[in-house]
Amino acid sequence: MPAASANGVFDFPLDPNQDPRLFKNAGTANLFYMVNIMHGMSFEFGFDEAAGNFQKINYSGAGKGNDRVTAEAQVEGLIDNASMVAPPDGISPSLQMGLYANGNQIRDSSLDNEVVVHEFSHGITERLTGPTHRADCLQTPEARALAEGWSDFIALYMSASGTDTRDTPRTFGEYVNFGNQRDQPYSTNPQINSLSYESLNTLTEEHDAGAIWATILWEVYWGLVDKLGFTEARMTPNNAKGNTLALQIIMNALTLQACNPTFIQARDAITDAEWMTSDSQYTCNIWASFAKRGLGVGAKFDGQKYVKSNALPLRCQMAFST
Repeated sequence: MPAASANGVFDFPLDPNQDPRLFKNAGTANLFYMVNIMHGMSFEFGFDEAAGNFQKINYSGAGKGNDRVTAEAQVEGLIDNASMVAPPDGISPSLQMGLYANGNQIRDSSLDNEVVVHEFSHGITERLTGPTHRADCLQTPEARALAEGWSDFIALYMSASGTDTRDTPRTFGEYVNFGNQRDQPYSTNPQINSLSYESLNTLTEEHDAGAIWATILWEVYWGLVDKLGFTEARMTPNNAKGNTLALQIIMNALTLQACNPTFIQARDAITDAEWMTSDSQYTCNIWASFAKRGLGVGAKFDGQKYVKSNALPLRCQMAFST
């Protein structure tokens, strides 16, 4: 980390219209800031010392400690990419942010907060999925897709605005990628985003398949925001507001799911987590969100293809018919 000024302010020159390599200190400072933001936010929502978070000293005595994040900006040789490698609890993860190029234009991924959040979130999901913080429980194709989806969703969560609506098209990584890094914007409007569970039959690359899961989670998010409203205080758990409740349920679900989960198992972990978190008050809202994107009751992988279902549980059919 570059040295602060005499009064302790990390304020470095930056001209976004020039080569970011001339302003590496600014990118490094932003990366440091966002890593600390994500550490604090995720701690509040359950990724704490006992859960295997990234921390030099575990003041509670829980967890192993000695595993603060090693974050590097403008990593030499890392072009058009960024990565997070998170070993098991007690071993420091490595967050590496590269430069992106488009012709003669170059941009620093350390200055794209969505990309930083996305990569940090890989560490969260790696540590929370499966028993004993193994960090090897997202290795199968479906699990890797889920990991990409969670990371996109948390980036969307962290950058959401109170003026957004469920139809608002949301891009990902637009700054560093010189345009949307995903094939379709995120939106609950099927005319804007057509992805559904059966899209797994054709979208096999992990980021493409991950966009399916992120789209489904975005439906869950908006189902709860429509019901309970939105708070700008996104860093603080609040089960009375839709956006913060959505994140809390999704974070809690990570600890419930099996090692290398499927989409079906990840869905079921979320419905179980909702029961644990809010006593099934919003079970049907969540099921409606899943069903809308083909992950309803009866959705399955039959051994050859992914089969969608828009069906709701009987109790939810009855609830929505009254």
